This record gives sequence, structure tokens and C-alpha cells, in this order.
Amino acid sequence: MKRLCLMVLTAGMMLAAAPLHAATAAPQTAYDLHFDGYCDGLHLNIPSVGLPGTAYSVDGDQTGCASAGVFGVAKPNNAGIYGITKGAEFITIPNYGTHTVINKDHTWVHYGLNGNLIYVLNSGTWTTGPPARGGAGVSSSLTPRAGASSKDIHFDGYCDGMHLVSPSAGLGIRKTVDGNRTGCASDGLMGTKTKINNLRGSYAVSFFANGSQWLETAIFSDHTWVHYAVSGDVIYVLNSGTWSPGPPPIGAPAKSSTS
Repeated sequence: MKRLCLMVLTAGMMLAAAPLHAATAAPQTAYDLHFDGYCDGLHLNIPSVGLPGTAYSVDGDQTGCASAGVFGVAKPNNAGIYGITKGAEFITIPNYGTHTVINKDHTWVHYGLNGNLIYVLNSGTWTTGPPARGGAGVSSSLTPRAGASSKDIHFDGYCDGMHLVSPSAGLGIRKTVDGNRTGCASDGLMGTKTKINNLRGSYAVSFFANGSQWLETAIFSDHTWVHYAVSGDVIYVLNSGTWSPGPPPIGAPAKSSTS
């Protein structure tokens, strides 16, 4: 009788443990696309290799005639499903210095930054799969195609913030963002105003922090933020915290959020 009870107890423990183990598995998928008419493309991991527990994080590599790490955030479709044919991806490409938007309708845009004004560097269509060998020998970043309201925030506990203009001053196109860092930093920035992690009115912006490295910042409408960076081709969190409206206050700590 004791042996039977022990068997029943053990089986019950195994059944109870099984769902917990299944719940920890992250459904990570890799996607390949190439920019039609060009020699380059992107290999994207959603969620990222660097932050597999963050469903909207993205990292990966340039492919074809370009080779460097990329990183950013993603938006799913209305059913909460991520993927290049389902939602949208907002990618920082340090090698190009662009904020790139990949849309599910097979269109893409490379945004560049002139001072603190966003502009369209190039745009076109994309196809699934890596670039073909012997394809067009021009990178999508090198052949540009022939112009609100503003918001000031500061990162709590730091001396810097951001001046965000959307629609952007550079383009005047809905959802585009430009502006600059404020307080103890002045880098220009560019990006997109969108829905991230189910939070409407959030921002994904790219900037060359202090002239040293490209970062992408997710500014959420729940007053939280995350600075993302890339090491090789793996995304990681550089810093995170909360934000408040308005420019950095006088007497704020001397440390920048990107230091």
C-alpha cells in the first residue's frame, strides 16, 4: 500500500511539474530577408538571442554584401504574433547608421539623421530569404531615393532626457520621430512612434550616443524606458529606468543614462 501511494504521489508531482517546464520555453524564430534590387539583407531573431525572455526584442546580422550586428524592437499583429510577415520591426543598423523599419507588406525604409532631423535615406520592397549570390552589387544604404508636436522627457535619476518631435520635423510623416537628447547630452535622434509590448504611444528611437556607439531606446507610455545596445550581433540592455515629463531638472545628478 505504501508503495502504491508513493507511485501515485510521484506521478502527481511529475504531472504538476510538466506544465511549468513547458511554460519556460521561449518560441524563438529566425527570419531572413533581402532588399529587392540590392546585395544586402537581414537575418533577424525574434525574440532576440541576447534577451530571449523579452518577446519584442530583436537582434541579428546584416547579410549579403554587408556584415555587422543589428538590434531593435518588434511589434506583433493584432493576435500578438511576431514575425516579418505578421507585424513590424524597428531596427538600428550601426554599420549604416540607420533606423530601419521592416513592414509586413514587404516594404522597408532606411531612415537617416541630419543633425537632429530625420530623413529617408532609402526605401523599397523586400523578399524572404537571404540575398542571392551575384545579386546587384549596391548596398541598400548607398543609393538614396530622389520634410508637429513635441514632447520633452527626462530619465529619472540622470542628467539627460529627450526632446521628441512626432510627426518628425525632418519628414512631417505620421509616426516618424526626430529630435535630440537634452540636459547633459545633445545627440540627434530618429525613430518611430508606435505600439510596443501592447503599450500605445511608445517610441523606438536610435542615436549615436556621445559619438561612441549606436543605441536604440524603447520609451514606453507607462513611463519606463530601456537603452539597448549590441555586442557583435547580440542585443543587450545597457540601462533602464523610469522617465518623467519635462526637461532634466536643475540639480539633477551629473551622470548620464548612457554613461
